[in-house]
Amino acid sequence: MFAYGTGLVQGVEFSFQGEMLDALKKFGFIVNNLIQKSISIDELLLFYKKLEELRKELEYEIDGMVIKVD
Repeated sequence: MFAYGTGLVQGVEFSFQGEMLDALKKFGFIVNNLIQKSISIDELLLFYKKLEELRKELEYEIDGMVIKVD
């Protein structure tokens, strides 16, 4: 299981999704290592094509890619 979000968290605030993912790692949760932060539209499209190729080799199934904008 990869952690990608939280429910109610008291005493901790996140301004961006990336901050939350970094905190989850520090808390000991497993976060997917394929996450890309701060990329341009062109880099995003290249990463999508790369992910399409990697998809067959992953040890788990995916049904697509999620894009989040901070």
